[in-house]
Amino acid sequence: DSLLEETPAWSPDLTRLAYVAGPPLVPRATQRSSLYLMNVDGTEATRVTEDTGRVRMPSWVRGGAPRLVFEWNKTGLPQLWLCELPPAVIGACATSPITTTAMANQDPGVSPAGDRIAYVSSRQTSPGRTTSNIYRSLLDGSGETAVYIAPQNERVMQPTFAPDGRTLYFIRTARGRPPTQRVYRLPAGGAPTDTAVAVTPPRLTRTLPWPACSPVARMPPASIVPRAGSASQAAVDGSSRGRPCASKARRRKVTRARVPARAEAGSSSSRAGR
Repeated sequence: DSLLEETPAWSPDLTRLAYVAGPPLVPRATQRSSLYLMNVDGTEATRVTEDTGRVRMPSWVRGGAPRLVFEWNKTGLPQLWLCELPPAVIGACATSPITTTAMANQDPGVSPAGDRIAYVSSRQTSPGRTTSNIYRSLLDGSGETAVYIAPQNERVMQPTFAPDGRTLYFIRTARGRPPTQRVYRLPAGGAPTDTAVAVTPPRLTRTLPWPACSPVARMPPASIVPRAGSASQAAVDGSSRGRPCASKARRRKVTRARVPARAEAGSSSSRAGR
């Protein structure tokens, strides 16, 4: 069709997919996209937000009425928004802003308990010094606290909670020629003084989209990265026992999906076509 569809996210009950869709091949300055919802068999695909601005990174909230947190630049700078959906049908959502700071807030990740969010924001940490940082807050945006301050001239992206809610995984660029990106982890309840630990080996790839965690918390982290002579490579942090956190290739087309046989397949086992 005429829409570019990407970033699918499974609902907690595995019955629906949220995704972003907008016109393809549009200059970034004029890009428009909306949040969509559909049943996992591809039926009832419905736009649930208006097409004002650019929508990115939907993330479901577990517990209670169906809700999504997503990034939207409706009012100018990207901010985090809450989408409250009808309980039993696919329909338009009631939207409300979560963040309203003077700086952009992006890449939201919702905790497994549904009570906290982690996100990226570029803030001035000292006069003349702006860095890309990770913050956490309650779901309504209150209680904001810095979790990680990136080194100057480096960037962090896509913070993702581990299944137990105690660890955050994220992607950070690394200086060099060419620059590379790696998956790191740190305590979700920590402070900027905590040290982030690299999970993936260095110099494997220049582009890692976003990490995703398996529901099985005991598995070690991994990242999917391209290598010469093969389509992809799973780089595991010192173990081959499993892959709880993988860096997922960016999806360009949402196609008909099959509901996993077991709930443990969870959101990280969805099959979205390119």
